[in-house]
Amino acid sequence: MIMANDAARRLFGLGKADFGRPIQDLELSYRPIELRSHLDSLDRDMRPDEIKAVHWRTSDSERIFDIRMTPLTSDGVSMGTSIAYIDVTESHRLQDQLTGSNRELEQAYEELQSTNEELETMNEELRHRSEELNDVNAFLETILTTIGLAVAAVDRNQRVQIWNGNARELWGLTADEAEDENLMALDVGLPVDKLLQHIRDMLTGRSQREEVVVEATNRRGNAFTCRVRLLPLGSGGDGNVSGVIMMMEDVASSKPPE
Repeated sequence: MIMANDAARRLFGLGKADFGRPIQDLELSYRPIELRSHLDSLDRDMRPDEIKAVHWRTSDSERIFDIRMTPLTSDGVSMGTSIAYIDVTESHRLQDQLTGSNRELEQAYEELQSTNEELETMNEELRHRSEELNDVNAFLETILTTIGLAVAAVDRNQRVQIWNGNARELWGLTADEAEDENLMALDVGLPVDKLLQHIRDMLTGRSQREEVVVEATNRRGNAFTCRVRLLPLGSGGDGNVSGVIMMMEDVASSKPPE
C-alpha cells in the first residue's frame, strides 16, 4: 500500500506503519470484499472494475459501499491500482424506502381499483333497482289513475308520499310539487284542516275507515262537494299504521245518472 487518504485511514484503522506493507497483509485485502482476485484481474485486463452494493457489517451497524478499482499506467505499463470506497448506505436506505412506498402505493391503488369496481357494481345494481322502482311507480300510477279517483297517501308525519294524476287534475299540483310536502302546507282548495283529526285517529289505530264530505274548490276555482275516504296504509297485525291513503272525488260526478 502506497497511500490512503484520511477517510480510508479512519474506515480501515490504518496507521503509518501500514504504508509500504503488502496488501495481502492488511485487513482491507479481504474486508469488505476479497481484493486480491479483483486486483489480479485488473492487472491482467488493464480495465477499470466496479463492484456494486457491497455490504459490510461492523460491530454497531451495516454499511454499503460501491468499490471502484482503476489501473494506474504509464506508457501502457501498470504502475499500481487506485481503489475508491464510495459509501452508498444512505442512498440505498432511501431507495429501499422508496421501493417500500411504491409497493404500498401499488397495493393502495389495487385496493382503490377493487373499491371502484365494487362501487361500479353497486351503482349498476342501484340503477337496475331504480329502473324497477320507476316501472313499479308507473304501474301504480296507472292503477291509481284507472280507478278514476284523486288519490294521495301520507306518512305518519303527514308528508305526501303518493299524488296521482287525478289528484293533479283536481287540485292543480303536480306530483313533484306535492310529494314529500306536508299535507297541511299544500296550497290546494281542499280544507285539509277538517281532515286532520280523522287522519290522526287512523294513524293511532282508533279508526279503520273514515269518510268525510267537505266543501272544496278545484283547480279551476269552481266550488264543489268533495267526498274523502281515508284508509290505513301498511297496517299490520300489531295495529301499527305507516300512513293514510286518501281517495277524493266530486260527489256530484259520482252520483249515478237519473
